[in-house]
Amino acid sequence: MPEINGMLRTVEGHRVGEEIMQRWRNRIHHGLRWFAILIAVAWTLFPFAYAFVLSLKPSALEYRTLVIPFVQFRPTIAHWRWEWWQRHEINGLGDGIRNSVVVGVTTAVMSTSVGLLTAFGLRQMRATTRWAGGFIAFTLLPRIVPAVALVTPIYFLSVQTHLHDTLIALMLLHGSLALPLAVVVLDSALREFPKDLIEAAKIDGATNLRVLWQIVTPLMRPMLIAVSTLSFALSWNDYIFAQTNHVQRAFTMPLSVSFLEERDGVQFEHVGSHLVLILLVPLLLGLVAQRSVVRGLSLGAVRSDR
Repeated sequence: MPEINGMLRTVEGHRVGEEIMQRWRNRIHHGLRWFAILIAVAWTLFPFAYAFVLSLKPSALEYRTLVIPFVQFRPTIAHWRWEWWQRHEINGLGDGIRNSVVVGVTTAVMSTSVGLLTAFGLRQMRATTRWAGGFIAFTLLPRIVPAVALVTPIYFLSVQTHLHDTLIALMLLHGSLALPLAVVVLDSALREFPKDLIEAAKIDGATNLRVLWQIVTPLMRPMLIAVSTLSFALSWNDYIFAQTNHVQRAFTMPLSVSFLEERDGVQFEHVGSHLVLILLVPLLLGLVAQRSVVRGLSLGAVRSDR
């Protein structure tokens, strides 16, 4: 009996030891996970925090490593006053952000609408022909050709059509550049769309446009929001084509930022407030559309064998 009791105590001790080791492993894994999350959050938020601090720092201290307002320096709103006074100038962001928002929203609506019509047409085309894949490859050409190679022909085309230095030219150009992305993403999602719904609607006498508007569009709303968000981002960040199109009137946010560089150097005292205003619009857009973007881009990711 003493030997049996000793063996039971030994087994119980090993079990308790394993439980303690497992708890320590779980704690270490949990701590490492939170450490990685904190590093990612700090890496992401650092540009926002630095830009905000820079927008409040006096011009005399802009080259000093002072990052804690009210503790290391006294904040000022002089840069924000300058932003308000210069909002209608080329180096201010008032008109630049307004033009970028107008062009970006129009680009998103145009590319998503035309992309949805094209993807739906390709879905119908696959039932009768094998040229759908070749058409998609042809659609991708604007994204394959380097942007620098398109600058000169686009410039001459806009001049010949009397659209140079207009926002309409940027809307058409950005829409054509965002269209391949919309076609590819929406086509991938429509391949996974239930065939029974479309066939049942057509049996009831619905036309293709009615099927697209009343059945496909509501069910693919997250995907449409995702494509619109990505198209807006493409237009928002464009510089090379906006610079080519600009003469006096049609300037966007990237051009307003570039005009902070003058003959005497970069106006670093206004970089912070510019960065905050530039990041504010896509940040708000991302917060509003984040759930739809994640859900939309995940559609069609897992292919079924139906």
